[in-house]
Amino acid sequence: AEGWLEVDPVRIEQAVLALVDNAAKYGPRGGVVVLSSEIRGDELVIEVVDRGPGIPPEHLPLVFERFYRVDKGRSRRVGGTGLGLAIVKHIVRRHQGHLAIESELGRGSRFAVLLPLPAEAVGHHSVKIPS
Repeated sequence: AEGWLEVDPVRIEQAVLALVDNAAKYGPRGGVVVLSSEIRGDELVIEVVDRGPGIPPEHLPLVFERFYRVDKGRSRRVGGTGLGLAIVKHIVRRHQGHLAIESELGRGSRFAVLLPLPAEAVGHHSVKIPS
């Protein structure tokens, strides 16, 4: 798709790759991670979907907090610092965006980055992120 969205492409790439890395890291070996984007209303929505174990509902409000880990034992085996999703949250907020997460135990998770479109882009059907 083409159009314009003013972002720091390096930081947005960092945020999306952190979500993809998380999905691959916690998903099943050989599993699939789906990355997609679309315009919904006045936002660009970038989604990362996995078919991993899912996240228990009581943990969903906390996963973007620094050093938070859902499964502390598994996290140590997989590696990481517990900062990845907190960094994603910081990057998205710096772009005046927000995050959404849906998860179902045994079925996987869907993380969405929602970034506001400039007023002149709303109503258009495409967005190009400048490099």
